Amino acid sequence: MRTKTIDYKKLALDVLSNNKPEKNHVHIGIRSLTEGDRKEVGAILPESYDWDSNGESTYYTTGETLGGASATSVDFELDTIYETKEEQLEELETALQEAIKNNEMYSDYFGKVVIAGRYAEGGEDDNEIIIEDAEVLAIIY
Repeated sequence: MRTKTIDYKKLALDVLSNNKPEKNHVHIGIRSLTEGDRKEVGAILPESYDWDSNGESTYYTTGETLGGASATSVDFELDTIYETKEEQLEELETALQEAIKNNEMYSDYFGKVVIAGRYAEGGEDDNEIIIEDAEVLAIIY
């Protein structure tokens, strides 16, 4: 894992400024990129594959997709209205810190990004969210 310093305030500002109202994004997550994912703001990520265990520590893909990109959920909804921009920024910054901490167990070989989408559902893993038509809003590293 990388020991990189993250400017959470800048990251929160990037998320908010790249979230275009016409996209109607609500849900956000931290995505550990895989080979072939586009690491650029505005990229739409492909659907993640379902994984299964053979009863040991070895995992394999079932070949089925999940209906969206898998990510670690950020406890913040983009359509919530705040009294001030500062309050919104502070809440998002705190939520991003917690989610990135929860995402540390996943590979960062290809980088990590913040993704968002209008529709999402919970996944099988703790703090997992599956975001449909997930768009990259910010690059963490």
